[in-house]
Amino acid sequence: MADELTSELIKETAELVEKFKADLIQLLLNDRNLKNDSLTINSLKVVINESSRYVSLTGVDYIYYVIHGRGPGRFPPPDPITGEWKIPFPVALEIAKHGNKAKYLHVANAFDKLYNEFFETVKKKAGKISLAYALRLGTLKNVG
Repeated sequence: MADELTSELIKETAELVEKFKADLIQLLLNDRNLKNDSLTINSLKVVINESSRYVSLTGVDYIYYVIHGRGPGRFPPPDPITGEWKIPFPVALEIAKHGNKAKYLHVANAFDKLYNEFFETVKKKAGKISLAYALRLGTLKNVG
């Protein structure tokens, strides 16, 4: 009985995270002008681990900066394996000099609205789906 309940809670949690992922992809496609086959979009995966009772949304390590932009003063990091820039060097230099937070403020604001709506949905279901916490990019853990 408890295993069936846990399985159902994991399923419902996974559905919430899948919807959040779909909404996030639409935001990135529409407001950030990413392409559907971009590395960022393709990296977004919902990971389900029933034995540990968690559902998480994973993505590239720099997704925060894709959504919120970067402040001035530092170059975006090169790829740790190849040492190549993930973006053209002139663009990296421009970001280092001036940042691009202002350019993507509308994306950050839209993401915050999307996340808050997601979190409100999670809170409404909290009586049925008992959640320990929800991290900023959608990691959810069920407390059973």
